[in-house]
Amino acid sequence: MKYKTIMKQLFLTVVINHDSDFNVRLQGNTHTILKMYEEWKSFTSKLILFETDTKTKNFYFFPLLKREQ
Repeated sequence: MKYKTIMKQLFLTVVINHDSDFNVRLQGNTHTILKMYEEWKSFTSKLILFETDTKTKNFYFFPLLKREQ
């Protein structure tokens, strides 16, 4: 039970880190709406990729999870 909790925390940490990076890239007043859309599209594509990666249990983008598997 504790092992699953740690794995979930590792996963959540990685996803939150990517979310934080995404948030920083959107900050500033020099960005155009097109640049912000590109950033959003890139972020959502990563989320889909992460979802596929975890469903297939390849953990290519989550090396800590792969090592602990």
